Amino acid sequence: MRVVFFRVTSPKEKVDCVLHLVRKHFEKKESILLHVSSEKSALFLDGLFWKAPSEGFLPHAVVHKETTECIAITQKAQNLNGARFVVNLCPQPCPLQAPCQVIYELEDATCPKAETLAKERFAVYHSQRYEVEMGLP
Repeated sequence: MRVVFFRVTSPKEKVDCVLHLVRKHFEKKESILLHVSSEKSALFLDGLFWKAPSEGFLPHAVVHKETTECIAITQKAQNLNGARFVVNLCPQPCPLQAPCQVIYELEDATCPKAETLAKERFAVYHSQRYEVEMGLP
């Protein structure tokens, strides 16, 4: 499995990076799952995908059970839409396995605590012999 970290240094960069990744896979008709740690985060993304993209909203759903939605947002540690691509927005490493092929992570440099958590996730993935790399959105 491949893990791609994107360094972000501001809240705007975080939002832009997530939007870019989701839009990229949506345009290719590839399912993507956004794994979040709280209902508040899920609702933030829900609102963002309805109004933020200048090209129009991104069809999506906040889900708690299996779905066929191309863009799914969930707190569950399950790949509920069978996505090969996952954006992990949780402070801990992504627990999802197959059919997931790529996990996207944010190397959040907006505050020391977030940066430390990103380094810890990087180390865990590396120790599990995942193919870890830095990406450019």
